[in-house]
Formats: sequence, structure tokens, C-alpha cells
Amino acid sequence: MELPDIGDGSKADGLAASLSDGPPRYLRTYDAALFLRLSARTMEKHRCCGTGPVCRKLGGRAVYALSDLEHWANRGIVSSTSDSTMGARPERSVREMNDHGLQNDNNSHGGP
Repeated sequence: MELPDIGDGSKADGLAASLSDGPPRYLRTYDAALFLRLSARTMEKHRCCGTGPVCRKLGGRAVYALSDLEHWANRGIVSSTSDSTMGARPERSVREMNDHGLQNDNNSHGGP
């Protein structure tokens, strides 16, 4: 599917413009990544780690609502790069930390 070029000529701008009218739409991984200007592989990684936008499974495929993509992207809003914020990427879960051999503060005391 060829997307229309508008704005700065990028396909992502065309995708956003074509989806702004009408009922809520669901985007497949490639189109969601294009909308967020990420790679499809990055979207897949976020989905597997639970750090990405909310997705739905329709017919065995992961799809994303446009409003969920915008909400997730807005979590990363900062006023400077030195701001202390989780942004669009939450802290690692205890399971992830254990999987990577890391410890959180609750497990670092070494006692029983």
C-alpha cells in the first residue's frame, strides 16, 4: 500500500493525515512503527518486553489503535534531555532484572 506524501513529504505524515478522519483504525506493526518513526523490529521488541504501546490481537496479528500509539508517545514528553523521567520506557520489571542477572533494591540485601 503506497501512502500519500504530505507535509515534509514523509509517508508517516501521510499516514497520520489519512487516519485523522473517520472511525478508530487499527494499524499493523509496520504501519504503527512508521507512524512513530521507529523500526518494525523495535515495535516487536517493545511488545515482547511489555514496554511498548497497548496492542490488541485480531486474527492472530498484533494491531495498535492510533490513540494508544499517541498516548504511549506522549509519555515520553520532556522539556530537556536531562529531565529525570521514565518517558515511554518504564523501569525494568523484577523478572527482567532477574533474567539479566541484575538485582533490585529489595533483593540486594543478601540476607534471608
